[in-house]
Amino acid sequence: MDPVEEAEAYHRYVEEFGWGGASDLARRIGKSPEYVSHRMQLLNLSTEIKGHVASRRLGVSHAIEVASMEPGEREGAVDRIIGEGLTIRQVRRMREPAPEPASSSGSIVQRETLALRVALARIDGLVDDAHRAPPGERTGLVEFLMGQRRAVHSLIDDALRRKKSYA
Repeated sequence: MDPVEEAEAYHRYVEEFGWGGASDLARRIGKSPEYVSHRMQLLNLSTEIKGHVASRRLGVSHAIEVASMEPGEREGAVDRIIGEGLTIRQVRRMREPAPEPASSSGSIVQRETLALRVALARIDGLVDDAHRAPPGERTGLVEFLMGQRRAVHSLIDDALRRKKSYA
């Protein structure tokens, strides 16, 4: 079974057979949650890129890095990875934004706000996963995560107030 077929099988177990989220499935099949999650990320790639993974022209680790790129950048990145034999480090560098000129206080606050919004989005994803947890664990997890969510919102509000004071 190639990695894409494996990802499709995991997706079916989760969606069609109701085996919970990636964490539950990982526990049932004896794999790490990261392994299952990474395999399932392959399903977000185009048919052409999945074909490269299935034929082993593109490694799973490279494909996972590509999956985190903007959809419009993926095909070109895959062509470079395959054509130039790029390493994972080189692929990660492709994803990094160009260095910014010396930052002013305002742009630091902008980057801080962006980082906090990314954290908020990740917490939201965890809240969604927590809703699929067993009933005995669900309430505590959701309450904890919602507390973290409120704390991040508060930090975003503080950052926005600082940004206004620099303007």
